[in-house]
Amino acid sequence: MTNFPGSRRWLCLLAAAVAAATLASTAAPANAVSSDPYKEQQNVREQQKVINNEISTLKKSDAQLAKQVADLEASVKTSKSGYDKAAANAANAARASILARGDEEKTTANYLRLQKSTKSLAVQLYVHGFADTQTPKLTATQLAQAATHGYMGVLAVARGQDVTEKLAALRAQVIKARQEAEAIEAKAATDRAKQKVALGTLQTNKTKQERAAGEVERRLEAALAESAALSVIDKALSKEIARRSKGSSAGGRIAVGNVNTVNARGITVASSIGDKVSALMDKSKEDGIALGGYGYRNSSQQVALRKAHCGSSNYDIYEKPSNQCHPPTARPGASMHERGLAIDFTYQGSIITSQSNPAFKWLSANAKTYGLYNLPSEPWHWSTNGN
Repeated sequence: MTNFPGSRRWLCLLAAAVAAATLASTAAPANAVSSDPYKEQQNVREQQKVINNEISTLKKSDAQLAKQVADLEASVKTSKSGYDKAAANAANAARASILARGDEEKTTANYLRLQKSTKSLAVQLYVHGFADTQTPKLTATQLAQAATHGYMGVLAVARGQDVTEKLAALRAQVIKARQEAEAIEAKAATDRAKQKVALGTLQTNKTKQERAAGEVERRLEAALAESAALSVIDKALSKEIARRSKGSSAGGRIAVGNVNTVNARGITVASSIGDKVSALMDKSKEDGIALGGYGYRNSSQQVALRKAHCGSSNYDIYEKPSNQCHPPTARPGASMHERGLAIDFTYQGSIITSQSNPAFKWLSANAKTYGLYNLPSEPWHWSTNGN
């Protein structure tokens, strides 16, 4: 993982984002000039929400991974210190064990030499006798008896026995020291092996965490860059929407012109279709279908409907596609109602909203005879061209 200290790390990330935004700015205007900038902007903002959520998640993950790597780094240092100490202890124990073996070997050699020399001395004293101030003075008879019974040999061995016993005790002590040293050496070697395994595991985990943190940082940089690019596009689309709205407010109102209208059985329509509409209404009544409806409306009424169904901005009124309004509503100047050539039919006083409605079924079977056709997406809307 790249170890950026503090703010320097985030400056690097932001630099990448700014670079991407700069590149995006050259292409954004072309993308922003859309046939429907409003819809495009909505899409961009939805993408921005997704990216922002991802950035938030990645930042949390990045912080968590950074902490985990730092903790592992500290653990590795502690473990390495423990391993170094265990290795030093093992080396010291090995040296102490070697020295203990040497002491044991020297003590054993001295013990064997003394045993040999004591036996030799006993033989010499038995054969040649001795004059030692510590040796009791014996009479000729006593000496003869001692010679007969081997007294002088026994005396010689007795004199060396004290030294031999002390040497044997020392040898036993040295052997014990050597055994203890070897046990310490074995334990130290085991501790060193355990510390080595623990250190290796920590270093492996640290490497894995660093790789994971590096991948998160890469994704975070990409998400920040994408977010910056989307912001540039969003601003460009806002400018385009404002430009179009300004143009609409200046000259977007399309004049339909004067329309001659008549009342056809309660529905105002263009005089050119008045007779046909009257005949249609008479026929529906004869067939038991109580039709009504709304025909002609002027441009001001169309603008009012656009405000109610599409929004109040100039773009909403004059530019937004009709299918983005609720319900769909034609732009001012583009509605067949403004020409008196369309009718929104009602049945028993309510607007026709379903193709299963009896009035819709009747109109489907008869309206074309009177020159009216349905807009498929709107069961209530019938016009001379189906629009």
